[in-house]
Amino acid sequence: MYKKLLLLAFLSLPMFVSAFEIGALQETPPSANMDDSIVDLKVKKVVSQKNHEKLTALALLCLAKENEGRDDLKNKPLKCIEKFPDLANLVELNHTLEAFLNTDSKKQGFPAVIDEYKRLLYDVRWPDDPVRFLSTNKRSVPTFVALIEKGCKDRLEEKGGVLSINFDGYLCTSHYGKLQFLHAMKYKDPSLDSEKDFDARTYSLMKEWAEFTFEIASNVELQQENYCTYWNQDTHPYPNLASVMYESSLSARLCKDDRFNYHRLYWPWYKNYRAWQVSTTFTFKCSNAFGSDTCDVIRDKDTEASFAALGSIIHMIQDSYSTAHTTRVSQCDHEALVVTNPVESFQDYSQQASDIHALSDKWPKFIGDGLTLDPITASAQVIWLKNNQSSADVSITDILEQVINGITEN
Repeated sequence: MYKKLLLLAFLSLPMFVSAFEIGALQETPPSANMDDSIVDLKVKKVVSQKNHEKLTALALLCLAKENEGRDDLKNKPLKCIEKFPDLANLVELNHTLEAFLNTDSKKQGFPAVIDEYKRLLYDVRWPDDPVRFLSTNKRSVPTFVALIEKGCKDRLEEKGGVLSINFDGYLCTSHYGKLQFLHAMKYKDPSLDSEKDFDARTYSLMKEWAEFTFEIASNVELQQENYCTYWNQDTHPYPNLASVMYESSLSARLCKDDRFNYHRLYWPWYKNYRAWQVSTTFTFKCSNAFGSDTCDVIRDKDTEASFAALGSIIHMIQDSYSTAHTTRVSQCDHEALVVTNPVESFQDYSQQASDIHALSDKWPKFIGDGLTLDPITASAQVIWLKNNQSSADVSITDILEQVINGITEN
C-alpha cells in the first residue's frame, strides 16, 4: 500500500493501467455517477491491484454503509474492520469494491455525496508522484522507477544528503528529502541530533501537514495566495511545516509574477509562467522531474488542489501502517502487516535497501491490539470529517493522534 508498491507492482501490469493508477487521468477523475466507460474499465483494475486505492475504496464503502438509508454522512464510522470480516479473500473483496465503485451510490441505498469522493482513488496517489511526471510525459514505468531509485538517490549523494524543493523538485524531496513525512517516514532535521528528536519532529510535521491540507481542501482563497508570501510569514500557524516548505531561493525564482518561460527563446508566443500559489504544490504537471521552473498546472486547479490535499492526508495515514515506514509496538519488520499498535519510531527511506522495503508492500494481514485506529477506519473518518466540519466534535489532528498514539511531537 505504500511507496515501493508504486515502483515494483506496476511492472507486472498493463502499461495503460500503470499510468492511470498514479495519475494519467488525474485531469478527468470519475464523474459523480461513475458511468463513463473509461472509468468502468480502469477503476476496477486500480482497486484490484493497488493498496492505497483499495484501502480508500474500503473506507468509502465503510462510510457509505454507516450512513445507509440517509441523505447525508452524519454517522461517524468507528470500526470499519468489522464490516469486512474476510479482508484476506482478495477475489471476493475486489468484486465487492468493483460493484460499489461502478454503481451510483444512491441506487445502492447510500448517500449520493459518496460519489463525489470516489475521485480520491486518483488523488490518494498524489504523494507518490506529486509532479505528475509519469502521466504528463507518458514515460514508461521503468523510466519512472529509475528516476526515483537512481536519479533521486544520485542527487541526494551529490548534494551531501540535502535536497531542496527549488532545485530538486517535489518528487525527489518527498521520497528522499525533507518531505519524507508525506509518507510517514523520518525527516532528519539538521538542527536536531537524536533519533528521538527526529521522530518527534516528523510527527509534528505530519500533524501540521494534516491541519494545513485539511484547511486548504476547503479554502479556495488560501489556495490562491502567493506561495512565498504564505510560507514566509513571521508568525506562521504551522511553524515546523513552514520551515521545510519555504526556501529563500524560491522568492527569487518561482514566486515572482510572469516568470520567464525559456520556450519563449524559440517560440515568442509562449506565455511566461505565473508565480507559484499555495495550490501549486498540489497541481503540478512537470516535464522535468527534478525541477519546478518548467511546470504547468492542471486545469480545474482549485478542485484538484482540494482533493489532492485531502488525498495526501489519507495517503500519509495509510503509509504509517507499513512496516517499511514505521515501527509499531510488537510488529515484525519487513512483513506485509497492519499492526494496530502505537508507533515507536519512523524509518528513513534513504537508509533502506529498496528490495527490503518492497517486502512490506503487499496486501497486508490485519493484526494488533486495537490500540490505534486501523487504516480503513482512519481514512473513512478523514472523509467523514471533511463532510461534517461545521458540526464535528473532533479535528483532523485528533484522528492522526489515534493513528500514531506513541510519539511525542516536537
